[in-house]
Amino acid sequence: MLFIMLVTILGGCKSQNVSLQKDIFSYLDENMQEKTCVKISDFTQFEWDTLLIFRYPITQKEIEEAIGVRYEGSLDLTSGMIFVLNNEVVYDEIFKNAYTALTPLLIYPYEDINYSKKYAAFSPDTAIFECEKVTSGEMYGYRLYPCKMN
Repeated sequence: MLFIMLVTILGGCKSQNVSLQKDIFSYLDENMQEKTCVKISDFTQFEWDTLLIFRYPITQKEIEEAIGVRYEGSLDLTSGMIFVLNNEVVYDEIFKNAYTALTPLLIYPYEDINYSKKYAAFSPDTAIFECEKVTSGEMYGYRLYPCKMN
């Protein structure tokens, strides 16, 4: 079975942003149970009021309309997340698609991965994701989907 491998790349910032993915992955390695949810704000070391999670293909214009501010990050064959505070991008982590191995960590913006919308916005209170561990041979990774609010 072919899996999409997402590798974090430089996306609109001067240095590579990978800390959130690493922190969430490490947390799940230590705490994953049958049903584990993570709240993204528990992993951020900065303030934000909006998190946009987007998927490829998406245009610069669609991103800017979604977050309400100019975005200068790279969107070439990428998916990722953008954090905004007071109408300013404060952090992003971008995932570049490769088609060779299992993705270590992938956050979907909606429960149905076949949904046609390309992004979803979350507040610090609503950015809560249910986690699923997936395996392929000896490799494994995590998929995160928005938690169903009861």
